[in-house]
Amino acid sequence: MQWSQIKTLFILCFLVLDIYLVIQFFDKQDKNDLDVMEQQESTIEQQLSLEDIKLPTLPDEELEESYISVQQKKFSETDLRKINSTDNQKITVVKDTLLVSKFDKPIKIKDSDDAKEVIMSNVMESDDYDYWDWNKDLNVIIFFQKKHDQPIYYNEKGLLLAFLNDNDEMVGYTQTMLGKENKDFDNSKKLLIKPIRAIDTLYNRNELYSGEKITSAKIGYYTTQPIATSEDQTFAPTWKITVNGERNYFIHAIEGFVFPMDDVTFLKDSMTSIKGSLATIQKDKDFKNIIKQLDMKLEMINRSEAK
Repeated sequence: MQWSQIKTLFILCFLVLDIYLVIQFFDKQDKNDLDVMEQQESTIEQQLSLEDIKLPTLPDEELEESYISVQQKKFSETDLRKINSTDNQKITVVKDTLLVSKFDKPIKIKDSDDAKEVIMSNVMESDDYDYWDWNKDLNVIIFFQKKHDQPIYYNEKGLLLAFLNDNDEMVGYTQTMLGKENKDFDNSKKLLIKPIRAIDTLYNRNELYSGEKITSAKIGYYTTQPIATSEDQTFAPTWKITVNGERNYFIHAIEGFVFPMDDVTFLKDSMTSIKGSLATIQKDKDFKNIIKQLDMKLEMINRSEAK
């Protein structure tokens, strides 16, 4: 055998050996990384246990989701025909994107289930919205729109607000919708942090206290850049962590930081924006009551902030 052939054979053998060793190295590195992560998660659970902070059964599998980019929906006459025809409801569309409804005879609301039923029978595409909360101080019922069957939290462009009077009667509602997703947007899936790590973030921020209970951890979406003037909105997969069944926190499920959240501030900003849009119909007697409700509720917030 010629020396050149022997040399080539040796080079190939060493190349194969090098590839094998590199593969072994990365396999070992991945295993070590996994062991470290599992050890960290175990340590987190132990620390929470020492603080008597109770955990629900949390998903342990690797989850992947993508960012989504969605355009603001513009309502059409065809859309309005989807709403059940009723003599009790008057509807108008302002600036193409804000639907305003007023009930001639207010509808009594007993509880959240009753509110859901009224919305289901009187609102266009009601299946696309999730009940969120009934703010009893302001008497406003909040519904968030869904995408991919997951709620989009605190976004003015996918929001349904039902306004109640002092007798807990729904006098009307305003509705905005997010429409089609942007086809050119990069929607490649990304690995999500596990919920235990989102909970650890809250613990390290001193948001959790001894004896408390984490009641749920669910995936939804949160606005990454809430630009009011943009028709397109980008949303990030987000862990909603609920504590004691009443406090909610929102953690970016890819990057791990906590989103700021304030129900009252969000309602104030949303209702202020709606009121500004309704300036074009403020002389319409059919919708004066809705504008009056907005004024009253905004005044309540301003008085509360002034204390």
